[in-house]
Amino acid sequence: MTVAGAASRPALARIAIFGGGPVALSAALVLARTLPGAQIRVIVPREPQGAIADMAHTGLPMLARFFERVGLDEDMLLTRTGATHRLACRYRGWGPNDPWFTGHGAAPNPALIGGFVGQGSGRAGASAEMDRPAGPAAALAALGRFAEPSDDPASPLSDLDYALRIDPGAYVRLLMSAAQGAGVTGGPGEPVALDRDPAGMIRSVRLANGEEVAADLYLDCTGPGARLFALAQADQRQDWTSQLGCDRLMLPARPAQPMTAPVDDWVAVPEGWISVSPGRDRTHLMLGYASAATTDDAAAAALARTTGAEPGPIVPVRPGRLNDPFQFNLVALGDAAASLEPLGWTNLHLAMGQIDLLAELLPGRDIIPQERAEYNRRAGMLADRVRDYVAAHYALPGLPAGPFWTRVGTLDRSESLARTLGEFTRRARLPYFEEDSVPRDLWLQLLLGIGMTPGANGRLLGTPDAERQAAQQAHRLGVEAAIASARPYSAWLQDRLVRQTG
Repeated sequence: MTVAGAASRPALARIAIFGGGPVALSAALVLARTLPGAQIRVIVPREPQGAIADMAHTGLPMLARFFERVGLDEDMLLTRTGATHRLACRYRGWGPNDPWFTGHGAAPNPALIGGFVGQGSGRAGASAEMDRPAGPAAALAALGRFAEPSDDPASPLSDLDYALRIDPGAYVRLLMSAAQGAGVTGGPGEPVALDRDPAGMIRSVRLANGEEVAADLYLDCTGPGARLFALAQADQRQDWTSQLGCDRLMLPARPAQPMTAPVDDWVAVPEGWISVSPGRDRTHLMLGYASAATTDDAAAAALARTTGAEPGPIVPVRPGRLNDPFQFNLVALGDAAASLEPLGWTNLHLAMGQIDLLAELLPGRDIIPQERAEYNRRAGMLADRVRDYVAAHYALPGLPAGPFWTRVGTLDRSESLARTLGEFTRRARLPYFEEDSVPRDLWLQLLLGIGMTPGANGRLLGTPDAERQAAQQAHRLGVEAAIASARPYSAWLQDRLVRQTG
């Protein structure tokens, strides 16, 4: 968007960021690189409750590219945050295709190679995934194997991609160090009041110790409470409770034993769902449930029964988003802007997308209303499509048994999700949505996994059987070649770490 006079305006000189987690620190790093002359200060209030993006230990593959953008390469993450790799997510007890996978990277066209067959080819070392349009990442993950993606388009590994898992505490320390190196300053502080001009623009934020923090732009990264927006009485929200399954998360009392595997598990239980995400620091466990369907005692029993872990803290989830996350000279990021359950690991992904969008549309010192409007339009679409992806996990034609899933059967569907499901079941295609940050291949695998049957694709109706069979054979051979090129993940990772330290 071009705004008349925007090029001649002075750039932002002072930016104040409220929050102390990965979202606030990532925003500080990006803005320090975007505006090298600006004074950027991070004010750290008490730790917010329910900031899912700040708690997140992983995201979608886009997160690795974000790390690189702010100067945190993979070797650094492996060494300093205990990073591990995830090729796919595996869903157990989650509908008729049990288990099913969503793999990272390219997946073949389901209309060309056939639907979700689920029958193994019987070849040595092969996986049932070879007959499913899920791509090689899912096949490798199912076998616990890993290989680095190849840039050679002829390689069977060219269709691979992966996400990184990190130790959140170590990641925050790494971000703090990088931010200080980029000239960002910071320290603790509790915002208690705003000084605003007659137009509503914030002149300063008063802290509990009496200090006045003045800036050209303020970022609210304080979690779902959106403390600066609350002080500005500008926190009008859309409620997503009727569209999403969970409003509570239960964590274990103590960290589970570390484990290395290139796949995360999502297990449907009568009380909700349980995630099992391996890591070198711990195995991250979590139970998601709805307070309207599952009591805390029932959730605790389910977590103990399924994982053997002693139940621990409960984190409330407030599903929804701000109508306008950019108001006056104040922008909300992370859970302050949009909050939802971590099903599918999209929370940190969404927050990084918001930061990228802010950097792209960064205003000058004198903010023009059209800039706010454009940011709000695109940030709203970005959040809504992530919500749709999470909600699509619950669009099962046949639901598991249990009180949580009985409630899932009553959930509403947004117009955009209903359109997505309708287009897929009628025409085997996904409609285009601006700011849809979830890769198309993940969408396809998710819809096939939950049991959606793709409709007739007009462009492929006349495809000869021989061409279809050739595509199926090429898919199987490609997956077989990828498996043959891969190694057990624990051995691959050990060799990678030895090479680094050597």
